[in-house]
Amino acid sequence: MDPGSPGRSGRGGLKIITARRLACRAVFKMGSLSMDKKQRVLDCIDGKPVDKIPVSFWHHFVGQDNYGLACIRRHKEIYESANLDFIKMNSNGYYPVDFGVSVQTPQDWIHIRPPKKGSAYFQEQIELIRRMKDAIQDEACVFYVVYAAYSFLLRSYGKEMCDAHLRDPAARKFLLPALEAVGDFVAELCQELIVEGGATGIFEAYSSNSRFSPSEYTEWIRPQDEKQMRACEDAGKYNIVHLCGGVDGRNHVDTWADYRGSTIHWDQHLDGLSLAEGRVMFPNKRAIMGGFDNRPGTLLYTGTKEKIQAMTEAYVRSAGRTGFLLSADCTLAPNVPYEHLRWVSEALEKL
Repeated sequence: MDPGSPGRSGRGGLKIITARRLACRAVFKMGSLSMDKKQRVLDCIDGKPVDKIPVSFWHHFVGQDNYGLACIRRHKEIYESANLDFIKMNSNGYYPVDFGVSVQTPQDWIHIRPPKKGSAYFQEQIELIRRMKDAIQDEACVFYVVYAAYSFLLRSYGKEMCDAHLRDPAARKFLLPALEAVGDFVAELCQELIVEGGATGIFEAYSSNSRFSPSEYTEWIRPQDEKQMRACEDAGKYNIVHLCGGVDGRNHVDTWADYRGSTIHWDQHLDGLSLAEGRVMFPNKRAIMGGFDNRPGTLLYTGTKEKIQAMTEAYVRSAGRTGFLLSADCTLAPNVPYEHLRWVSEALEKL
């Protein structure tokens, strides 16, 4: 029985309980007015009540916009123009990597030399995060993308050759030690970007799941994913695991089901897994992130304010109001109108 019901303590008890509830609501309302963006995002990830569901979107940049002050300016532009709650920094200027060798034959893999801590490769990205935080006066969380070990090899040497060598037993004995070395480099980079750069966390980008069978992915690629996850967990508690949509076919999402991160983010449109379903699929998380289709020509690019805001509300109904950060499935094309992104933020404020 409700302790405040008339059957327990009479109408006076009911009035006391009601007054307490109203006071609690007032306290939260007053607190919510002063909740800054950083607190909002961290509390959301921790499953605490927040004044507004956090939202963010991001771009891949090209050319000199991937370096130095130009890179910071472009990230700040979308952050401010769309009234975003946190920044996801892309690292395109440092991807691919120069591993110091041209791979023509399987034996060439043994000569791979990943960048080391203290190198310009590390220090430039550490400085980039520091400057990004300074540019926004450290008012919001900054998550920095680091790709998975196998993705670095794909980007540097090409999908066709890497996949062929990985599937060929004779070539695989040379490639896997190289992949192990790249995994060590990725793990060290993640830790340095958090500890020295001050990133809130790493946006860990895992992919290639759709091109291999579940057993192949688990045996050949997952060990380096695990290494990256452990390194991120050791350095900080707010890392986002991004499961990149299967552009070569649907991912075997169940092989990722036990991946660990404060937040899990996946492509619900390509992989056919709704926000509500993802809450159940991924138990080793505190929050989920996702929402809009990121591909050109979809609602976020062409929709009216009413339709975009209605879809915003629909995603909230699907995902729930706690432990949910709204975003797109992945990176937005440069022609998306920033006004449309602001409409999403406005809808969340109304909710």
